[in-house]
Amino acid sequence: MKRMDLGNTCHHNKFGVNSAGLLSGFMMNNIHMPGNKLTRTQKRRAARKRAKARAKAAEQVLLASDAAVQSAAESSSKGGHSGGSGGNQVKRRRQSAARRDTALNVPPAAKTSAKGRPAAPPRPPRVPGQPDPYDAARLVPTRAGFIRMRGRTDKNRRWQQDIDPQLAEILVNESAAVVVNRNTIRRLYTNKGFRKYILERDAYQCYFCGNYGNTIDHLLPRAKGGHTTPVNCVCACMDCNQSKADQHLEDFIRSKPLEDGEKPSGSQFHGM
Repeated sequence: MKRMDLGNTCHHNKFGVNSAGLLSGFMMNNIHMPGNKLTRTQKRRAARKRAKARAKAAEQVLLASDAAVQSAAESSSKGGHSGGSGGNQVKRRRQSAARRDTALNVPPAAKTSAKGRPAAPPRPPRVPGQPDPYDAARLVPTRAGFIRMRGRTDKNRRWQQDIDPQLAEILVNESAAVVVNRNTIRRLYTNKGFRKYILERDAYQCYFCGNYGNTIDHLLPRAKGGHTTPVNCVCACMDCNQSKADQHLEDFIRSKPLEDGEKPSGSQFHGM
């Protein structure tokens, strides 16, 4: 029986390419026998293809559900009168707000105070067996005698610095930071976030005169030992902020003409 030699029997095509060599190379690269194992590169390619297919299928499902919801909303708005459509819009807004509150784990009753003003968010419930993040007594200075404080900038960049242990206790006790471990605390607010929180908490109402305010004032001035914390900061109008300057709160209140029994606006937030 004669043995065929592919190198001798095959011929070159008009482009000068060995067709038998191309065929054998293609078969070796693309046909995998049951006993052969896929290479790492081939496994990665297959995994990427499967991931793309799953993502595409999920996107199609989302598009279909959105289209169904939109068509149902349009049909309901066309079927009802103007008052009914307005009621449906209010209902949808309430449902979306409830879903947003559920996603943020914020109780709806805790978002406003008894007088309808924005209130401070409640502290998260303690996890059984875990230390209280607002217990400043847990703090222990490092060997250098400091407490590490971490935080984020307005651009969401991390920062860290060493501070005095007494300052760390004040920040924790006045709800400006939480205890991470016995040597570290974490600042809760960025600069912009803290300003927004104070203004919304006081409903943009000046703590001293009750007019519109868009500035932040320290009850105990920073020049006299005050710190930027939710307890020590209030919303103030520009006139009151400049008039108070570095005066103590009691001195500034005495200098303002108030009627008998009248207290400065916003005093309910600080127990005056």
